[in-house]
Amino acid sequence: MTLNIKNDEADRLARELTLLTGEGTVEAVIAALRERVERERAARSVTADLPAQIKAFAERIRPSYDTMPVTKAEWDHASGDAD
Repeated sequence: MTLNIKNDEADRLARELTLLTGEGTVEAVIAALRERVERERAARSVTADLPAQIKAFAERIRPSYDTMPVTKAEWDHASGDAD
């Protein structure tokens, strides 16, 4: 299957990319498309399992926090309401 794009901007960008990289047009376009596909996949995989990532993060940091209840006096002192 062939790809035939007749677009002035696409042509200009492909030519500029080949000048910058020293690659042939086909190689440069393939590399650019591969990089874009990888970025898009990575962006989607991050959001796809966001709840699981948040849960794992919470479980990972939980041991480092003091979860003991605070007294009213401690709360008042921390909030600036202490007399």
